[in-house]
Amino acid sequence: MRVSDGTRTRGRRDHNPELYQLSYAHQATVSLAVIWVVSGGVFALTFDDGPDPRGTPAVLEALDAAGVRATFFVLGERVERHRGLFERVRAAGHEVEVHGYEHLRHPHVSRAAVERDIDRALEVLGGAKRWRIPWGHLAGFTQDVADQRGLEIVGWSTDTHDWRGDRAEVMLEGLGLTNGGIVLAHDGISVGAQRSTAAETARLVPMLVEAARAAGLAPGPLRPIWPVPIPISSCSSCSTASTRSQPAWAASGSKQHATTRCRRGW
Repeated sequence: MRVSDGTRTRGRRDHNPELYQLSYAHQATVSLAVIWVVSGGVFALTFDDGPDPRGTPAVLEALDAAGVRATFFVLGERVERHRGLFERVRAAGHEVEVHGYEHLRHPHVSRAAVERDIDRALEVLGGAKRWRIPWGHLAGFTQDVADQRGLEIVGWSTDTHDWRGDRAEVMLEGLGLTNGGIVLAHDGISVGAQRSTAAETARLVPMLVEAARAAGLAPGPLRPIWPVPIPISSCSSCSTASTRSQPAWAASGSKQHATTRCRRGW
């Protein structure tokens, strides 16, 4: 487990600490980088692929026991099948955003297919503000589709890889805890997962919450205003986490690398 506060200070902190506590990587863009929590930071807990009876109830119970809320990126077809479980997520005070209707890999399907999928999902949910793209795999048209629907694309900065079925202790050891960090986990069980339940993900919740708090970070859902630019995708093979200001293909020099060559799957 790697811990960083993601910030540095300049000048006299006792003079005006809110002015000087800026994002380490984005000090030039003050409007995006000023951190409102002077004494610490924030860390987003996010869960994908639900609602799913095989995982969502256990994750909800773990979050409730830890006294935290999270953001759930849900699949429309699962919401239709498990409407009661979906309403339970909302009733518990968690943020609900869209993952898609089905779990489409954008570079492998047409723009029209993605548009039909996201529109159907939004209809089922009654709208959303943020969209996590399945696998974090954006096609050349994905951002435009999002912009036309007023959706902010949300990736992640650290990954539990919980689909592999690792023990919670192993997952925790591999996570990076940074101010403004976004952790990817799954309350749903999807194709290719090497597990049949989300029991270890639920076990991870209190460990991760405790570790984040010990690092001076407040774990919880994504807030409307986030202290650092939000990545839109993540590509493990090229070790990049892109934001709107740096597309996923920029670091590798090839747009194709981030959209069609990456075969990362969960």
